[in-house]
Amino acid sequence: GKGTFVSVPKLEQRLLVVTSFTEAIRLEGRTPGTQLLGMEVTEENPRICEHLEVPHGTLVLKVRRLRSVDDLPFSLVTSYLPNDLTCNLGVADLRVSSLYALLKDKCNLELARSKVTVEAIIADSVEAALLHIKPGAPLFRMTGTLRTNTGRVAEYSRVLYRGDALRFVAESD
Repeated sequence: GKGTFVSVPKLEQRLLVVTSFTEAIRLEGRTPGTQLLGMEVTEENPRICEHLEVPHGTLVLKVRRLRSVDDLPFSLVTSYLPNDLTCNLGVADLRVSSLYALLKDKCNLELARSKVTVEAIIADSVEAALLHIKPGAPLFRMTGTLRTNTGRVAEYSRVLYRGDALRFVAESD
């Protein structure tokens, strides 16, 4: 085809560092945004409980968010947290603050260690509509756990990133 298009520089996601989306985007000199798609306390399925290392039937806070960078949709995030660690976080909290900042500042949790898996997938029609891309476009799917300094799983998450907007960086000492 003919024409001109402007490519937005890809953001870098550091894999070996525990940092919030909000903090990482601000460090890049860009503006983060969040649209809360859903939030509920529920008894999750056995697989989610297994990832959280809690007994089946444990109450879990499920949070779904659409994250943006400079007003452009960037990622879909589904977070699962053992409800007893969430200190009654509410919708108002998550509309204005980073989840990790809330866990640290409001719930007094020290987030210490993460383990993630990244794989390439393609967007279905629902994901594509939310991220403003075409169905079948490439996505990175990151799944993983975040632990407190005591070793307890504080979050299990599934994140879908636009493949055209991100590159991963791993660096060790």
